[in-house]
Amino acid sequence: MGFMGLVFAGIVLIILGAVVCLGAILLIIAIVMAITKRKKAAIVLFCISGIILGGAILLVVLAVIPKPTTVETHDGKATLMPSWIEQYQKCLDEHDIEELEKLIDKHPEMVYYYDQNRVMLLDYGLYNCDVEIMQIALSNGAKFDEPLRYEHMVFYSSLDSFFAELDYPDWKKIPKELTTKGETTDEMIAAVKFAIDNGVKLTWEVNHDFQSDNFFDKAADWVNLDGVISEKDIELLKLLADSDEEMKSRYAAWEKGE
Repeated sequence: MGFMGLVFAGIVLIILGAVVCLGAILLIIAIVMAITKRKKAAIVLFCISGIILGGAILLVVLAVIPKPTTVETHDGKATLMPSWIEQYQKCLDEHDIEELEKLIDKHPEMVYYYDQNRVMLLDYGLYNCDVEIMQIALSNGAKFDEPLRYEHMVFYSSLDSFFAELDYPDWKKIPKELTTKGETTDEMIAAVKFAIDNGVKLTWEVNHDFQSDNFFDKAADWVNLDGVISEKDIELLKLLADSDEEMKSRYAAWEKGE
């Protein structure tokens, strides 16, 4: 999708460049005609080149001016102003929770904004193990396993990419251990517990067939990455085991090495 966008932008730039060159050539010809006293033809070419160059400049101006973004919400479409998005990204970049909360309180539809990877505010908080950000998102209408985000993706699950996307997208500096493969931290446990307490799915189906997946297997794969099973690893797996019968049976099988 991004590649096609670049190709389209390149084609547009080539066409725009050709139009500008044409306008410039006509302008030069008009100047020459004016010097050689061919006033009527010069005036016509001046007008044509002015229209062409003026139109090209207008297109460039329109292209660089930030445009409102439209997002789908559960109440229909909502328009997000460029200044809101800029402030939103700044708050995340600087981890300014107070300003982020003010922005979302004023414009709750911002919880439906997503970046080029379809990552919304709730996802960002989850991937950064930031309970404060997740709470702000949930308090303003966000939900885990949001259909508006996952309808075009392989899995209908917020937790599917949890371990793969830790510290996404490396905006906020968090403890290095959080992304050390195989190491479970208090922040991770708190984030997963918060998600479970707020109704996140622990098992899910793949969209395009009848296979299923679950978060326990992903967590078990994670804790085994470094070859060491720590107390924190066990705490995470027991948290999942205590969440429902399916997770409990998977924990029992894991203990037996099955």
